[in-house]
Amino acid sequence: MPNPEDNKTATLEDVLPTLKSPEAYIRGIFGHLNECKTKHGSALVRIGTATRGLIPDYRVFFQDETGQEFVFGTFYGDDHSPIQSVGPANGKWSSSSVIFDDVQNLLGKTQGWKGKYR
Repeated sequence: MPNPEDNKTATLEDVLPTLKSPEAYIRGIFGHLNECKTKHGSALVRIGTATRGLIPDYRVFFQDETGQEFVFGTFYGDDHSPIQSVGPANGKWSSSSVIFDDVQNLLGKTQGWKGKYR
C-alpha cells in the first residue's frame, strides 16, 4: 500500500499481495472473527491504515440489531495479539469493512479452494 490516500478504503484482499504469508494472516483474523461472531452473532473487520510495516493491524467489530457497530477487539497484524491501548497513533482504520463470510471465502482462496463457502 504505497500511497496513503489509497489506504483509506483498503481491504484484506488489497494487502494480500504484499504479505509474506497471506494464509497465516487471514487465518489469524478469521479466528478472531469467529470468536466475535460466536459471542455477538456478527463480525466484520477493518485493517489499519497507519501501519508502517507490511502487515497491517486490524480491528474486529460486531453490529447490533439496529446496525450500530461496536469494537470487539483490536489486534496486531504480525502475531494477532490484542492491542491493549488504542490511542490516536493507532486510530486510523480503513473505511471499508469485510464481513465474516467474505473472510472465510478469502481464507479458502489462499488455501487453493476454488468454490465459495456461502
